[in-house]
Amino acid sequence: MDDLLNESTPARPLRPSSIAAKRYQIRQFASALVLTGVPIEEIDALAVLVTAENFKLGLRFLLDRERRDKSNTRTAGQVAHTIRSIARYHLRFSEAELSPLNNITTRLNRHEPGMTEKNRHRVAQFSD
Repeated sequence: MDDLLNESTPARPLRPSSIAAKRYQIRQFASALVLTGVPIEEIDALAVLVTAENFKLGLRFLLDRERRDKSNTRTAGQVAHTIRSIARYHLRFSEAELSPLNNITTRLNRHEPGMTEKNRHRVAQFSD
């Protein structure tokens, strides 16, 4: 019941499918750090993921990997949002500490209006 009155917790709990996706994104981000040279032994707490240096390092790895559309930052943006949420809700970062993470996350989460090319292709069959 205390969580209902706590202004720093999310407005509603995550669904089980969202929790599974967030867990995957956390593992994906931690793996990116290991692949960039951070020793796996150093990744022993969530706080390690949200340092400014590691935040940028992990996201840079996700942005530099091979993908069809180099301008698409959706996956990196979703991962950035998850890691930033850890800093905000789990580690209780202050607004000043969150500001750099928020700025990066906002730039990665560019929202394109309308449907994606993939979805336009899928609904094209109904254009009759």
